[in-house]
Amino acid sequence: MIRGLLLLFFLPILSFGQNGEDVLRYSLFHANGSARSQGMASSMGASGGDASGGTVNPAGLAILGKSELSISPYYQFTDFSSEHYGQKSETGNSNVRLGSLSLLIKLRDDENGWNNMVFGASISKMSDFNRNVQIEGVNNQSSLLDFFFNQVLDNQGANVDGIDSLYPFGASLAWQTFLLDTFNNFFFTAIPDYGQVQHFESDERGRMDQTQFNFAVNYEHKFYFGAGLNFRSIQFTRSSDFIERVPAGDTSTFLNDYRFTEFLETTGSGVNLNVGLIYRPSPSLRFGLAYHSPTWLDLTDYWYSEMQSSFVTGQSYSAESGDASFNYQMTTPGKITASTAIVFGKRAFVNVDMDYIDYSQAKLRWDGGQNVFDIENDAIKANHQRAYNFRLGGEYRLSSFALRGGFSNMGNPLQGGAGGWQQLYSFGFGNRTDYVNWDFSLSYIDRVEEEFHLYEPSLAPNQASRLNMNRIQISLGLGFRI
Repeated sequence: MIRGLLLLFFLPILSFGQNGEDVLRYSLFHANGSARSQGMASSMGASGGDASGGTVNPAGLAILGKSELSISPYYQFTDFSSEHYGQKSETGNSNVRLGSLSLLIKLRDDENGWNNMVFGASISKMSDFNRNVQIEGVNNQSSLLDFFFNQVLDNQGANVDGIDSLYPFGASLAWQTFLLDTFNNFFFTAIPDYGQVQHFESDERGRMDQTQFNFAVNYEHKFYFGAGLNFRSIQFTRSSDFIERVPAGDTSTFLNDYRFTEFLETTGSGVNLNVGLIYRPSPSLRFGLAYHSPTWLDLTDYWYSEMQSSFVTGQSYSAESGDASFNYQMTTPGKITASTAIVFGKRAFVNVDMDYIDYSQAKLRWDGGQNVFDIENDAIKANHQRAYNFRLGGEYRLSSFALRGGFSNMGNPLQGGAGGWQQLYSFGFGNRTDYVNWDFSLSYIDRVEEEFHLYEPSLAPNQASRLNMNRIQISLGLGFRI
């Protein structure tokens, strides 16, 4: 099943295959760096001078004048709203996480024109997958059971021989719980008429972290060079329930309701490289350029599904699929970042970053066979596109106290997607002395409204559900310099 047209986070049921949706999940991110950086929408590609700047352009670390240890935890609240056949639902969750932990060591200064040689080690959160989605509405058009029914019918007609081995995570469970059945060679579902309440809930947990090691140096405070070796770790789980309840008085069936449960866990790790350059033609102007290589990931999926049915006769049935796992590899797209900063003495600066990413270059592969992912990779290439991310941030200093603000727009990674896919607005302030600093930032993230189908509409026609996500994040930072 091709699902490259579906955006990450808003996914259909029966979603165990490795595909474009997985690629987007691990390719789209807004790094949770220091509180100072977050207050400027992470726009520090040419301005530098912050530990989190190494995530954008490692050359910016060579602007630092002292060794530094910093930490920035954050609190966030995520709100999801949905609309399914005219009925609206809303849910939210909150959590506290470590945004970044960094150690920068200045090795030497002012030696033969080479200055501010800096080694950096840091841990930062690239993506936070924690979210809860709920959808509910009355469907007068179809049922998930139609999806299972037509899947079997299209492939082998009314012959149900082998259904358990061919569809172990879906139609087989419906067959074992009498939601699909036969009578006198007539193949049918337990919901012949519609008007049933559909309830879908997905609970997702996990994160993508990056541990990075950077080295930076500048030459005569005019040319700044940096490079980084980055290791990523991924932990993602999704548990979803799809429930259909037959309305009271429906005499076309003996079914009360049923529940279909899916569980997916993905773990893995990967590596990438980045290099950067900042050119400072005058004290008030800086230009930056950075290249981020593709990330090479090794991932393992583990999954299972369950189904329970309940009938008005008092009978109930349950079935389990058993466990399955699969190890595979993924290459997420590389990125080029161009930056410009205007510096107003020691009083203020404004920075602009522009990322270029070609999401169609992402690939899935399996060491056990060359052609396993040909269909999925063709779909990724056809449905994904080049995109541009824009970030604008600035800081204004009042003695040791500073005010900050920023905006970012993430380009749509999918073909046919107009405009931005996600916007971030940020505000922050902090106080910086010679040896200690503290920072505060407030960010608001708004993601464009998306549409998705609870199950494949070509097999069971269903109206697209509409979903929207927004998130508020508060970050606090503390740093020490020597």
